[in-house]
Amino acid sequence: LNWVQSYYVPTGRTALITSINLCNTGTAPQGVSFYLRSSGGTFAPILISVPIDGEATLEIIDGQKIVMLDGDKLYNTCPSGSIDIVVSLMEIY
Repeated sequence: LNWVQSYYVPTGRTALITSINLCNTGTAPQGVSFYLRSSGGTFAPILISVPIDGEATLEIIDGQKIVMLDGDKLYNTCPSGSIDIVVSLMEIY
């Protein structure tokens, strides 16, 4: 799979992810995964191979928050590339 970096926490900041919205713009179901990689290199799964129906949306982390620290990275993968992703977050200085 081709992992794509979705977000990187800048130096000296902390980020709070408040939601991740996914939209399958294709007609066929697509699987998507998200992982958080800490600055120390540890991977933590957020979402693993969850299928999204064609022309459908999915919101994850609704009502919860994920704290990301300086240097942490958010990665995603989607085999076909037909998933649009919107990550809502707050950066704290």
